[in-house]
Parts: sequence; structure tokens; C-alpha cells
Amino acid sequence: MADDHLNAKKAYLIFGAGGLLGKSLLSQIAKSGSVAIGATGIPWLNSSDTRQILSRHIHNFAKDFVDFQTSIIWVAGASTLRSSRDTVATDENSLRIFLEVASDCFLQGAFVDCAPRIFFASSAGGVYSKSSSPPFTEMTQASPSSYYGEAKLRMEEMVLDWATAHRTQYLIGRISSIYGENQKTHKRQGFLSVLIRNVVRKQIMDVFAPLGSVRNYVYASDAANLILRHLSDQTENTRIANICAPYNSTLASVIQTARSVSKLPVGIRFVAPPAHLTDAPDLRIASTYANFVDEECRTSLPVGVKMLLTAELERFRGPNLLA
Repeated sequence: MADDHLNAKKAYLIFGAGGLLGKSLLSQIAKSGSVAIGATGIPWLNSSDTRQILSRHIHNFAKDFVDFQTSIIWVAGASTLRSSRDTVATDENSLRIFLEVASDCFLQGAFVDCAPRIFFASSAGGVYSKSSSPPFTEMTQASPSSYYGEAKLRMEEMVLDWATAHRTQYLIGRISSIYGENQKTHKRQGFLSVLIRNVVRKQIMDVFAPLGSVRNYVYASDAANLILRHLSDQTENTRIANICAPYNSTLASVIQTARSVSKLPVGIRFVAPPAHLTDAPDLRIASTYANFVDEECRTSLPVGVKMLLTAELERFRGPNLLA
């Protein structure tokens, strides 16, 4: 890679900066000395105002960082594997509106000298849930088993078509099971965060999957580092990358880790999953960019669980009561 590319000043415009991954990206970008702008104040349910504010964000970003290597990062969205069709459809429509507005900005000459790279956060669990022969890498044929996974593939295709039309690079990041202290558990996701919250509160946790089920849990700052590494390294126009940890874990080992780290009882109750949910028993995720994963994912599961525990104890007891 050319030295001028490596040493270029970098600026990132992040849609979804208030979420777990968005906050981690803001933090890691700041640590790297680059510039991160969180696109805020977007009324997603009002399409006319939405378009106007999206356009303002993109135009201002292009104007303020003319001499920078720029990237636009999409980690927005409220849907998960367990979301309703309406919630998933809302996320899909939000991305469609964003891409339409971005096209208008291009036509209006917002990016005169250098088009920004585009990053879209997809879901490894969503798109590989019915794939065969784990561990699943970027070479695996995507095969979703849910409306959420099908929507993620459609959204990937939307980004591909848009980037091709505008002759700009794009990166699809298929994120494994991300976790961290800022996770919003009300979205019915985040097994680790919910587990630690229940441990601290001495509550029983409902578990839908067998203890032998395998998942890939990636710590949020590690996921952010991987994304930034890919964006910095990418030379080809198209790249799909699994954003995952270098290890996969059974639910039994995760529960045992929580018990060992917390020194507290871990209460679980096995219940039948809702009829419309089909959790894959083996969702091992790996990456053909193994050196990136090894170099950027520095948080082991026990260390990540310890940080979750510390944050949850502080929320529950208050900082002055921590041992």
C-alpha cells in the first residue's frame, strides 16, 4: 500500500453513533488521532425531515474534510434477529432513504475530488444462520433462516448497487455477536450483557438454546478496531469481511466464565423458544483475514466479561459501593 494512503488524514461520518458499535467506533477513532463525526438528530420516521437532515450531514462532512480520506459508516438500525417484520422493514427503508440522499449529494457535487468509502454493518448470525459446514467465513454461501437475515442480504445488495453506480469502494462487515458495557438490552439481544445483569441482580435468566450451542462473541472495541483496519487496508472496490473474535464459545463455557469471573451464582432456566424462532445450534464464525482478527481482537472472553461485570455493578450499586 502506498505511503500517502497510509499517512492520509482520515475522517469518518458515523450513522448510528449512539449505539454500542457506533460509540466504540467514536472512541477508537479518537484514540487513533483521526476525526469522527456522529450524525445526530435524524428523525427517521419523518421522511421529508429525514432527507433534509441527512443531506445536511453529508454536505457538511464533504465540505469540512475536503483534504481528508473520508469514510461514511452505517451502523444504524434498531432491528435484531428477534425483531418484528415492521421493525426490520423500517431499518431497510432508512438505509434506502440514506442511499437516495447520498446519490443526490453526489450529483450536487458534494464530493468533488475523492468519493468516500462506504461501510455497512450487516449480521453474521443473520446471513449464515442456515449455512452449512461451519465455521462460516467470507467464502461461505450466505443462507438466512429469518426475515431479518433476508433483509440484511437485501441491504448488502443495495449498498453494492449504490457503490458500483457511484464508483466508490464499499465494505460490508458481517458482525458476529457483539457485546460491551454500552449494550442496550431492551432490544432483546446481547446474551452476555443480559446474563451479567441477571447475575448482579440475582435473577433467573431464561435460556432458549441448548448449552452446547456455539456462538462467536466479539468485544465492541475489538469489532471497531477490525472495521477501521479493513477500511484503512482496503484497496479493492468490494470487500466483505466477517467482524468476529478469534475464538468461538459454547453457551455452557460462557455461563461458566460468568460464574468464575463474578464468583456469584448464575441462575438459568431452560424454556422452549417462540415458535417463529429457529436458533442455529452451531454459529461458529471465522475470517479469511485471520491476521487482522488476531491483531485487532485483544479482549479475551474472561476479560470482556469482567468489564461487563464492573460496569453492571457500578450501575446497580453505585461507584462508591464497589469492592
